[in-house]
Amino acid sequence: MPDSTEILPWPDRLTERLEEELARLPAEAAVALEPLDGSRGWVHRPGEVFPAASVVKVPILLELFRRFQEGEEDPGTLVPLRARDQVRGAGILFELHPGLRLTLRDLARLMIVVSDNTASNLLLDRLGFDSVNRLLGRLGARNTALNRKFMHPPGPAGDNLTSAADCVRILRALWEGDVLQGVWREEALEILSRQQYREKIPARLPYSARIYNKTGELEGVRHDVGLVEDRGKVWVLAVLTRKGREPWEVDNRIARISRWCYDQVVEGSLEPS
Repeated sequence: MPDSTEILPWPDRLTERLEEELARLPAEAAVALEPLDGSRGWVHRPGEVFPAASVVKVPILLELFRRFQEGEEDPGTLVPLRARDQVRGAGILFELHPGLRLTLRDLARLMIVVSDNTASNLLLDRLGFDSVNRLLGRLGARNTALNRKFMHPPGPAGDNLTSAADCVRILRALWEGDVLQGVWREEALEILSRQQYREKIPARLPYSARIYNKTGELEGVRHDVGLVEDRGKVWVLAVLTRKGREPWEVDNRIARISRWCYDQVVEGSLEPS
């Protein structure tokens, strides 16, 4: 995927609309849109590196499910919750009592559906940073790195990082069966479809659309990356932002970008509701 804005063989009006939204978005942003039918996409600063926030939980999910698929881990393995494991931020496990035991499958669902940071860290303890980063390397996601636990300060290697182009690569690999196949691919997609944070990519899309997404938030950072499926069309959209003001307005602009992309890919027109 190129690292500069690419004009589509679609109406110039789409480019105008997306550029208008980016100009009004109160943050720095990167966008990558890739239809999975071979059509050319639209990108804006796709190779630029951003703080990853919770979108980097997607490759953790893929590495965990790869291990389930290969028989290296049992989804029913129980993991104890200890007081020292509990971190705040997104999720629910920090509200529950130490001593609770959860399966690896439970932790995966909590990590994605409610973006639970404690669940994510427990899975990282199990998998290790190196294994997730090796998977990222195999997928060609060279600007993405997992360097610290969630709600922990950056370590010697720095922060968790990603780019819009890498997020597209990771999700495309999931959809196309490059990492997971059969029931494991289907379960990973099903978990992403149950994401409870719906204020960005999904917010303005019709009920007919199936969305498999993961959001991420830090101070000044609002991300959403996802696969969207409707009427026989499938595409990947990644919108990363930083140095943002007014989070509600950033979310609204991401939702508008998502709807413009939907209308062009599915409807062939530019009249979002």
